[in-house]
Order: sequence, then structure tokens, then C-alpha cells
Amino acid sequence: MSNEDKDKNVDKMERQLGQLGKVTLQNRKMSNMINDAIHHLQQKQIN
Repeated sequence: MSNEDKDKNVDKMERQLGQLGKVTLQNRKMSNMINDAIHHLQQKQIN
């Protein structure tokens, strides 16, 4: 495998990892929003 091919593979992996990072961040935001909503609903039930 030439160095050029290796570079292409690394670029490809980095791009895929970058996309995964974005997805993880979105998931974290979503679960935070869901947790807030659940907490909010629980507070309403208590009152």
C-alpha cells in the first residue's frame, strides 16, 4: 500500500469520526432535553 493510499484511508477515517462526534453531541443534547422534560413533568405531578 502506497503512502498516498494510507493518507486517503486516514482522511476517510477522520471524516467518519468527525460525523460520529457530531451525532454524539446531538444525542447528548437530545437526552438532556428529554431529561429536563421528564424532570419538569415530575415537578408538575408533585405540585
